[in-house]
Amino acid sequence: MERNKAFSRRGTAYSEGHRPSVTWSHRGSIGQDGQKSSEDGIKKSENQHLVGQEIGLLYGGSLVINAIIGPGIFGTPKAVLAGVGSVGMCLVMWTFAGVFSMCAALCFAELRESVRREGVEYAYITEAFGPLAGFVYSWMRIAAAEPCSTAVFALAFTDYVADAVFDQCGPPRLFVIIVASMAVLSMALVNVMSTKLSEKLQMLATVGKLSALSVVVVMGIKRLTEGHVEVINEGMAGSKWSPTDLAFACYNGLWAYGGWSNVNQVTSGIKKPPRNVPRIVKTVLPLVLVIYLLTVISFFTVMTKDDLLHSQAIGVTWAQTALGPASSIISIGVGLIALGSVNATFLSSGRLSGVAAKNGQMPDVVSWVHVRSKTPLITVALRCVIAIVVMCVADGQELLRFYIFTVWLFHGSSILALLVLRFKKKNKKRPYKVDLWIPVVVVIGIAFLLLAPFLITPKKEFITALVLIGLSLISYYPMNWLKSKKVINVPDTITIWLQLFLRIAPKRDLRRERRSLLRTMNMLTRDSIIITPSIGPAEEMMRRFSRRMSHISRVDGSPAVIRRLADETAQMGLRRRLHRAGSFAEMDFRAKKRASIAALIREST
Repeated sequence: MERNKAFSRRGTAYSEGHRPSVTWSHRGSIGQDGQKSSEDGIKKSENQHLVGQEIGLLYGGSLVINAIIGPGIFGTPKAVLAGVGSVGMCLVMWTFAGVFSMCAALCFAELRESVRREGVEYAYITEAFGPLAGFVYSWMRIAAAEPCSTAVFALAFTDYVADAVFDQCGPPRLFVIIVASMAVLSMALVNVMSTKLSEKLQMLATVGKLSALSVVVVMGIKRLTEGHVEVINEGMAGSKWSPTDLAFACYNGLWAYGGWSNVNQVTSGIKKPPRNVPRIVKTVLPLVLVIYLLTVISFFTVMTKDDLLHSQAIGVTWAQTALGPASSIISIGVGLIALGSVNATFLSSGRLSGVAAKNGQMPDVVSWVHVRSKTPLITVALRCVIAIVVMCVADGQELLRFYIFTVWLFHGSSILALLVLRFKKKNKKRPYKVDLWIPVVVVIGIAFLLLAPFLITPKKEFITALVLIGLSLISYYPMNWLKSKKVINVPDTITIWLQLFLRIAPKRDLRRERRSLLRTMNMLTRDSIIITPSIGPAEEMMRRFSRRMSHISRVDGSPAVIRRLADETAQMGLRRRLHRAGSFAEMDFRAKKRASIAALIREST
């Protein structure tokens, strides 16, 4: 029989239970001519995908708006007002936070073009200050700062649940911890079960966000036209000027604008980024600033200063007065915003761990994803556990201040990296270059925000942040030495056990996986045999890889294992009688390889 004859024997041959099966396949798409056509098809589809990724100015702006606006606008006006003392100063602080965030985002727009590496802030800090700074950043963000943000969003969700259950005295501490923990656990489970389900939940949260903000802004404008300006007319009366109070108020304002730092991620496929990303920043941030100011003004058209300061859930208190029986619209909308923000933290949880693992600053297994949901399971589990723990030991404001202090320390380091790179790489071409005074002013402003809390007795959350940063600095060189001596490397047995127990594998680039698959298929079909369990035609294998992961990659994390398996079976003379083997245990392979392949067969059939 000629090998190039185009015919196929579909189905699975000699398949019994969990035994390995052998499928004969002679298809034109696998031969020499077929390989060419398959690769051309892959390149064509990938090019179409890349073209599809390009987004315009309007859509890119909508993505940035969605990333910025969150539950902070419904939770932090109370803390901002408590810090500055007056309505006029409160509006000034919201304006300052918006302008300051826009300046920082413009600096990030330049960094996006000057440092073309994945990892965003991790790449900027590592490029300018070396791997030590990148190590501190990655561990502090993954193990400390990001779980705190998840906890703060969950506590914000709990505030609106508690307002519907308890009176003005507020809920007991145990109730808050239980409900917030349930919110974190449920969102973690949603992400583990299905990424598509979590994305649909995120769309629902976006609808709730837009609905709630639209109602608040429209009602605020209506009440302004009706003359409800008594509270606003108080102006600057009662303002506080303590640097520490101003810094704390600014922390809460910056929290509401915190999504600006994601501008480089959400605009990754935008057309002509050197021109369009700065335009998006200069358009979207002022728009968000106006929306936030209208929202805060709407609060003051309904509530007095005392009402706002003593409210457990500002949105609900406002809605009960302004909307009456329809106040549930705001409660549901803000609850969805907070829950969606918890979900969003899990959706983006694997990005930094994957980059840090590639650079050897984290165990590779931390970034591996579940073979079906494509979720970084270990990272999600760690974030879930740490978020619940920190909620048990600190309240929402303490966690918020810890997060803002830590994150803005790294924002300042990234923008300082811009100045360092301009000095170190003077001749490098920069498609977009921000005015020099902007990063200088931003770095000075961040330095004030970081130092102001220490002008009086510093709070425990700031001391905790400095201690954790110091510990990560101290541990860098010992960990590198231990890793070089292979003392702290994750043993292969543990890695394989985690793969089989959690069903995780490395997340590979789609193009590299497909090309590797083609090479593997060509080699394995050289003798008319495909050694894979329960997989017949080549199209079936391509379909599985088009979902970015195949069960093949679950064995030692690489399709290369299948090639090694073929070589070993050929050496042992078992290629033609592989289908007669009762199980892979009957073959004289190494114990580790035997266990992995047996588990692969069980999972794939």
